Amino acid sequence: MILKRHWTGQDVGKRAALAHTAKGLSPFALVDLTEDDVACMQQEADDLRSSTTIMASELKAVQVPEDADGLMQMIKRFANPLYALFSSQCLMYKQPYKIVKELREHSPNARTQLGRKAKASMLWIILLQARRFAQGKMKGNDGCLGKFTNLRNLIRAKNCGTLDHCEVLSELAITEMLVPQSPEKRKPGAATDEKYKESPPKKTKRVQAES
Repeated sequence: MILKRHWTGQDVGKRAALAHTAKGLSPFALVDLTEDDVACMQQEADDLRSSTTIMASELKAVQVPEDADGLMQMIKRFANPLYALFSSQCLMYKQPYKIVKELREHSPNARTQLGRKAKASMLWIILLQARRFAQGKMKGNDGCLGKFTNLRNLIRAKNCGTLDHCEVLSELAITEMLVPQSPEKRKPGAATDEKYKESPPKKTKRVQAES
């Protein structure tokens, strides 16, 4: 019935006949599910539920790379499954590929000066473009978002250090601050540091008063 798309059971244009009740789309043609079928359906439901749920351990992986090499490596990891699933002709694969290629043309000094906020903004814009691709809206000349086109232009102009996107989460864009460690407290009677040592008393000359 499903393979041949035979839904009507030979009752087209006339009243349903008893001879055709077990054919086509019919409540009399159904069979009971086996335990294996139920287990398979339950497993598919669990997989779908787990794939749409974000765990706390997964949030720890949402980090901005410390350097430009790590940023390019992260973008390449994102592009690899696109190539495997949709081939090299995928529009969403071509864009990250070009971004990595253009970043490699920057000098090592320019890549070093790429700040954390700029890298977070770049990854966030790629995320927004990926969402557009997943919705099937990445088509034609209007396939890329304006912010994504601006990102490409800044990278080509070697001015991506000024990139800033206001929707980037503060947890990603904030610069890590080094917290100074408090000095160790001196234990009474057990000071070993030079600055804690007491200086020896100065020797003074006694001048005898003239009689």
